[in-house]
Amino acid sequence: MNETEFPYWNQKERVLEKPSIRKKAENIVKYGLVRKSPISTSTRRVYTILPKKGYNKRAKHVEHNVLEGTWNCDCQGFAKNGNCSHVLACKIFEEERMNWRESE
Repeated sequence: MNETEFPYWNQKERVLEKPSIRKKAENIVKYGLVRKSPISTSTRRVYTILPKKGYNKRAKHVEHNVLEGTWNCDCQGFAKNGNCSHVLACKIFEEERMNWRESE
């Protein structure tokens, strides 16, 4: 698989990231719609993506299996590949939390 066939291929994360998906995910985080669920454990993290006002009224749930490294989302998009905007938003959210902890 070469870079010209898939211009948005991210080797580090091994997911296909389109700029539109990335922008959507950044907006989800910017508006503070990501919440870490209290049922999360050390091996299984669960996140809730709250709906924007006047938008799709149903909250999305994203599950991250830490041991296997898999991401599952209950949306109808690219959930099987783990590269929908909801999963990406959770990854950005976690990254920002880690950066915030390190800065203190």
